Amino acid sequence: MVYSKILTNHYSKAHSEEPDNSVINLYLPKAINYCFEDAKPELQSLFPMKSYVIAMKGDKKYAMVLGGSQNKIRKGRIFDVVNTDPSPDAKHTSIKVFQVNASESWGEISGNPDDVKVGKEVVLRPQPPTILDKIWRFIESNLGL
Repeated sequence: MVYSKILTNHYSKAHSEEPDNSVINLYLPKAINYCFEDAKPELQSLFPMKSYVIAMKGDKKYAMVLGGSQNKIRKGRIFDVVNTDPSPDAKHTSIKVFQVNASESWGEISGNPDDVKVGKEVVLRPQPPTILDKIWRFIESNLGL
């Protein structure tokens, strides 16, 4: 809800009088949160979460990455392995999280498993909002939940 008395010199038909500050203060934190949600994928790509591989098992099929539920990592998130090989033939390697603990996560390695070693730097791939997130936000903002 945008309140534009200054621009049009009148209020919308839905609001015949200016809302008091308590109503404005009630919706302000939610509006700020929506702005942050809109900017989150861009912020994640500008300032990616960096982490490291701290263990491996299963003949280089699985890797443990430093960062878990305390860092808001969820099942299904993807870490990209930082590739130091500048050749154009270098294969992209990533780790898809399947188990999240408090401070570390286990993931399955896809791509070239030889690129992944203990101590190797990984970067969390930005995650855009899903369609369910967008639908919930629409319902929440229009029904005042």
